[in-house]
Amino acid sequence: PGAAPAPGAAAFVALAGARAAPGAAEAMAPRASAEAPSGAGVGGQSRDLALDGDEGIDERIERINGSALLSAMAMLEQDSGALIAKYERERGRAADAVTQGREHEQRLVGELQECRDEIARQEEARKKAEENIGKLRKNQEEMAKK
Repeated sequence: PGAAPAPGAAAFVALAGARAAPGAAEAMAPRASAEAPSGAGVGGQSRDLALDGDEGIDERIERINGSALLSAMAMLEQDSGALIAKYERERGRAADAVTQGREHEQRLVGELQECRDEIARQEEARKKAEENIGKLRKNQEEMAKK
């Protein structure tokens, strides 16, 4: 309660609006004209940590935090892109597996129908064989009577 906002709070608020306001992200990025690449400071001091003469320490901390937030957002965006790509690959594999499963099911249904048809043919052949056996027995009985 009553605590001062974190030094990067203003940068975070600005970052939240960066997507809606063109140029907001560029405003938070380190000033390229005023800075050398990281690690290029005198005596091993990083230029990112050095203060500009016209910039207060709070502003510098906010700018560094804003840069860190932008970097983190970029990394999250890359990670989410990689996760989306992985999801798409897995979804494709799952769709292929479902398709293969359906094709296999159709083959099995076809084979089952062929089996049922064969059973029906064999049942018909059995009935005819029983009829023929009955006729033969009847003929044998008639022959035995003669």
